[in-house]
Amino acid sequence: AAPDIANSNGNTEASRLNKIELVLESVLEQNEALQQRIRQLEVDNMLLNKRVETLEDVNNMLKQKPSDSEIQDVREDYDTVGNTAPNQHTASDRKSSDLQRNNHITRRNVPAKKMVLNGQDRASTIAFTALVSPPDLLSVGAGQAIIYDYVITNVGGAYHSTTGIFTAPISGVYVFNFAVMIKPGQNEYLELVKNGNHVMWNYGHASGSSHYISASRTATLELDQGNEVWVRTKTNSYHGSGQIHGGGFTTFSGWLVAINE
Repeated sequence: AAPDIANSNGNTEASRLNKIELVLESVLEQNEALQQRIRQLEVDNMLLNKRVETLEDVNNMLKQKPSDSEIQDVREDYDTVGNTAPNQHTASDRKSSDLQRNNHITRRNVPAKKMVLNGQDRASTIAFTALVSPPDLLSVGAGQAIIYDYVITNVGGAYHSTTGIFTAPISGVYVFNFAVMIKPGQNEYLELVKNGNHVMWNYGHASGSSHYISASRTATLELDQGNEVWVRTKTNSYHGSGQIHGGGFTTFSGWLVAINE
């Protein structure tokens, strides 16, 4: 009888341990799910903060008004052109007034014919930043365009979040940056292209690593109006493992530096 009691106690203990292990596994799974949710909420919070910052910048720009000196300059232009009697103009005076009038019209109607770096002309400002918001892009194929779906900034509206393509609204010199984050054990070749032609590689290599890896490249391009720039994977079967980490860590940016006359 004693061995039977011992066996019974042993079975009960084993059963109890199995139940404890199942409970622990369930708790660990729930904890992992909560950790993933927390990470996603952190990303969402970052994106919301970026959006708030962008809206604040736009609001500040809308509040900007011309200075008194700028208003006075415009008034003087009109006074010079319009308040002198025609018979008081010499040929040289009329030429000078015509030049002032033409210069004033040019400043008003053709603001794009300026260098952008002087910061004087909102109409000639082209700039964007967009990112991949899903946690991961899976099963990415060869030659596939990367869609940076979440737009932080798109001054000038030249970036298209549904296609991932930037279309130059005016001819000029532009700077582009594209960054990628790769999960542990993965790798991927990305390619910056202009009108479908190769410009520059970017390679995120985390094979054999237990850490996330980031890679970033920057290019300066001269574009004609209507030229298109985007990021895609390498066009052959050696493009990589087909996985890219998103969550706001894979980004694409571009901005106009100067306008071509």
